[in-house]
Amino acid sequence: MKYIYYIFGIIVLLTGLVWGSALLRPPSEPGSDELVVNELRLSSLELQQRWQQRPYHQSTQKEFLAELVSQQLLVDQAIKLGVANEQAFKNSVQTFFEQSLVRTLLERKIAELKIAVSEEEVTAWRQAMNQNYQLTLIRTGRADDETVQASSQPLQQAFSLLPDAVKLIVLTLRPGEL
Repeated sequence: MKYIYYIFGIIVLLTGLVWGSALLRPPSEPGSDELVVNELRLSSLELQQRWQQRPYHQSTQKEFLAELVSQQLLVDQAIKLGVANEQAFKNSVQTFFEQSLVRTLLERKIAELKIAVSEEEVTAWRQAMNQNYQLTLIRTGRADDETVQASSQPLQQAFSLLPDAVKLIVLTLRPGEL
């Protein structure tokens, strides 16, 4: 029975030591679960977001973190050398900024497009795929010029080989129409 008291006493003593060390340890700071590289501070949420947007070649988290740290070290070195103040760098950033704006605008405009294709259009397209068309190229001058020159040889070609812009025009034509 005396051994049970010794074992129970040791357990109580160890539990008290663990609790005591937890109480004496200074509390962790609110942002302690973050990656810090020089001036870069990333919380675990930001790290997770960057991990989800990582390049395809980074297959492991170790590779991802190594590249993130080396990239930040290179950025810090470039800032230290004054690359950010060079005119060539500023021009490059301006060009990238403008291209990014245009790309974002175009992506939004494309997302706004509502394209609806009717069943008749699909049927007409399928029928046209099996046909050959005889086209006569007509060249004109300016819009106000009335001179018209027709090519001497008509062009005969399968619908599938025509340029896309011509395919759309041909589909709307009736036999014999210009």
